[in-house]
Amino acid sequence: ISVESRETILAPYHTDGSLMRLGELLVQNGDVTETQLQAALTRQQTVSAHSWRRTLGQVLLEMGAVSREQLDLVALQQFRQLRETLYEATARRAQKGERATQQMAEVKSILHTLRSSLKNIRAANNALAKAKLNEKQRKVLMASKEAVSEMETSLKGLGKVTGKKKAKK
Repeated sequence: ISVESRETILAPYHTDGSLMRLGELLVQNGDVTETQLQAALTRQQTVSAHSWRRTLGQVLLEMGAVSREQLDLVALQQFRQLRETLYEATARRAQKGERATQQMAEVKSILHTLRSSLKNIRAANNALAKAKLNEKQRKVLMASKEAVSEMETSLKGLGKVTGKKKAKK
């Protein structure tokens, strides 16, 4: 695949520079020198400009710098690095998903507690509404009822976000 395609495919996974290119691996393994690699890269650009695109491996084979077996071993090494990187990325994403699920459960628990508390406050307000209250107490009761109503509206909105069904009155 082309360098551009490789970079696009690996972008979500290639965060720490751990995936090495073919030429880097060949130099690291001692299969080619830096000079041979640079010559092959230059030749690859020159040849690709005048005819069909050749991979670095094809150019190195044509130059006699590596054998087919060396290329196969490095390709296997690249595959193993990619596989390990993908496993690690998958594990990180799974952990994030588990944390999000855990946090959502905590939010749902808090919503349940708030709904229960509001139910009790609503019941107390209803009981107070039946009692003889002076003007100041009635104003406080009305303010409490309005606050409960606003909180219930907010909890209904949060319930929709968390998938929790709205509380019955």
